[in-house]
Amino acid sequence: MRLLPVVSSTIVALLVAAGSAATGQVTITIGGATGPAGGAVSVPITLSGIAAGGVAVNNAQLDIIFDTAFFETPAPTTDCVPDPRFGSSNGFLASEGLPTVSGVQRIRLSVIDNTEPLGGVTDGLMFTCTLHLKSTATGTTTLTATRLNVGDTSGNVLTSAGVNGT
Repeated sequence: MRLLPVVSSTIVALLVAAGSAATGQVTITIGGATGPAGGAVSVPITLSGIAAGGVAVNNAQLDIIFDTAFFETPAPTTDCVPDPRFGSSNGFLASEGLPTVSGVQRIRLSVIDNTEPLGGVTDGLMFTCTLHLKSTATGTTTLTATRLNVGDTSGNVLTSAGVNGT
């Protein structure tokens, strides 16, 4: 009879601990930049909230949607460079030619930790993308962060949010 409360409180404590680890939110932020028409801008994409969440993160991905009236079609595999801390033993991917609606383009960026021990995706710079402005570009446009996917070392999807850039 006395074991039941001990077992119950242990299970509750484990559930609370598991729940609190997953309550942290990872934020992927697209930075802002300004440049002259016909020039290029360097846009940082950063990760934050990983350390505060207390969970070992294994992968992070986002799509960036942008207006083709402002930017030339990038070559994501060369125009978007992962932070050096994601060495050659880690996976990173910049995809191009993804489906979109007319007038916009999509770039998909992801980093995956492939080294032991897993969990090497940490707060800080994720990618830097060089975007080439069209010679006719004027004003301000939004770089939209969408289709975020952040996972821990067990394959669980973590809560994430995107911050758009300009």
